[in-house]
Amino acid sequence: MATAEHHKAHHGSNALGGTHVKQYENLKTLLKNAKSTNGQDLYAHLQEVFKKLILHYPDQALDKLEEVSFLVKHNGSGYKINDYLVLEERKEYDQLSASQKQYLEKLVTFFRKPPAENEEEEGAGASDEPPAATGNVSDLMNDSKIFEWAGIGFGEVESYRILKSLKKLALDTGAGNIRFFGKIHGTQSDYYIAEGQEGTEDEGEKPEDFEARGTGVNKFVYWVTNNVFDKWIKLPDLLPKDIRAARQVKVLFTGNLDRLIYTNPYFFGQEKHYLRAQIARIYHSTNVVPASLYKVSEDPKEIEDATPEGDETEVRIPSTHDMAQSKSWAHYSQSILNAGRITHMQPPVPADAKDGEDEEYFMKKLEESDPTEKRLKLISQDSPVNVAGNAKHPAWIVKLMGDKNVYQHQTNPKKTVNYGVVVVRSLQWPGSFTFYSQGRYLSIYVGNGLKYETQSYYPVHPPMILDDPGNEWIEQPEPTPLFEEVVVQQEENPDGGNAEQEEY
Repeated sequence: MATAEHHKAHHGSNALGGTHVKQYENLKTLLKNAKSTNGQDLYAHLQEVFKKLILHYPDQALDKLEEVSFLVKHNGSGYKINDYLVLEERKEYDQLSASQKQYLEKLVTFFRKPPAENEEEEGAGASDEPPAATGNVSDLMNDSKIFEWAGIGFGEVESYRILKSLKKLALDTGAGNIRFFGKIHGTQSDYYIAEGQEGTEDEGEKPEDFEARGTGVNKFVYWVTNNVFDKWIKLPDLLPKDIRAARQVKVLFTGNLDRLIYTNPYFFGQEKHYLRAQIARIYHSTNVVPASLYKVSEDPKEIEDATPEGDETEVRIPSTHDMAQSKSWAHYSQSILNAGRITHMQPPVPADAKDGEDEEYFMKKLEESDPTEKRLKLISQDSPVNVAGNAKHPAWIVKLMGDKNVYQHQTNPKKTVNYGVVVVRSLQWPGSFTFYSQGRYLSIYVGNGLKYETQSYYPVHPPMILDDPGNEWIEQPEPTPLFEEVVVQQEENPDGGNAEQEEY
């Protein structure tokens, strides 16, 4: 019985398939019989149209359908399809092979093993100096999975290339704590930015208000490159004058570090100085941390961990749900003063200072005129951002993404775990994101490097034109040589005397 039913079903499917084949053949014959005046049939025309759409315009097939159909139909009779559509993108074998070889030569430098103890690096002379120590490099491959919750992604291949390039940078420079700061878009090329710590300072004289490397706005060193296969270029140490100038201008980056910046007011520097200033402004404005993990020390200008070393009290790691609100986040870095520094310099005491007006007095006056923000200030206390007109919006958006459920910890039944990701987005500096996931927080910046403002251009107007003098100033005629001689004689003989006067 089962065999009979199976046989019947099998023949039924064959019959159905045969019907479809017959319908297809009938339609194919119908299309082939529909011919134009030049003998081209509709079936061949549709084949050619769909071939070009699928191979060259898969994402624009519907938009390009009429155009491709027209050009295919009239190709060779007054129209050349290659003049209107980009169809030839194939490369010759030699050209493709050369580009692949060039790519692999750059890629292999990321996987080169360090020379052994008794070996010298190829092309290098003998040297007694030990190799540079390798510092920590953040795992960008793991971090990129968290970045994707904010819509930031470079792809696995690009992320891996960036990670290997950062490790090579650590080997070449010996810098420590290197991380991928982010990417700033340029009009010609983009900047990949690496952040790290390096002890040596740039040579040359520094102004008095310069903050030494490792402190203030020069706490970190930054390297940039337009291509992760190219060499990383270290940006110069930041000067306070560059910070002050960067706050007055708004210029898009081009990707050329040596470009001179022409703007109003004039920026006395190159794009690399402007880029370094903008990086510092972004970092000190958007470097936020979980507020419960830190506390202000006895010195109100310093921060320490919530539990000092040696204290057996365990710090409670905030849950993901706890961090999904703005009051749980605080600024970690000090704000940059109007002077372009983190701390005030001791002002000089003028010679005509009164009694009691010592260094402490003038320092207090300076701090009152340019106050510093308190440490660990909550982001919920930041000034709102002017969106349009009188409309304002909080400066930060905090949102929990992904799985919002709470689960029991696998090894500790008393603990819970959440696999969601908290995304903290800055509206004052678009492109700045901070993330929190399972007790770990990290940040990245991907944007054009500019602060959000309702106005995009702040020109400095020329000084006011003074009015012409009034009646109190009497204009005098320009003296001639003869008149000057007469005046001199009159001054020598005021009573007239025998002095001769000339008439003119």
